[in-house]
Amino acid sequence: MSTPNTPERTIGNPGKLISPEEAVARQEAGALLIDVRGPISRAKQGLVDGAVIVSKEEAPQVLDPASESRLSELDGDLEQDVVVFCGTEFGSDPIVDHLVAHGYRNVHQIAGGIARWVEEGRPTVPVADASADA
Repeated sequence: MSTPNTPERTIGNPGKLISPEEAVARQEAGALLIDVRGPISRAKQGLVDGAVIVSKEEAPQVLDPASESRLSELDGDLEQDVVVFCGTEFGSDPIVDHLVAHGYRNVHQIAGGIARWVEEGRPTVPVADASADA
């Protein structure tokens, strides 16, 4: 369901750029959304309901399928549908690269990142209202 404004990557990052609309559809179908923004961006723009927060510093350990400290939401299935986002897609590039390098084959990132998500009117939850699990 990619739009003309969200082309697939052909050079560099192998992650497919998808629209916020497609990210929502994938999440509803069971995809794992990973938010790699910093705390200032999350405080300013809010949280995406259901997304797992991963700091870029901890990403190499918690996104490694062989790691004992791997995120519990990563079920070890290298076909798992994963959608990564940051402030823009450029911020999520290294995380997508990491996942792909570790064998994940169904990795996507939101074109335009959270900025586009918010611009399109997609909901966010203020950090102060988020649950302790967020």
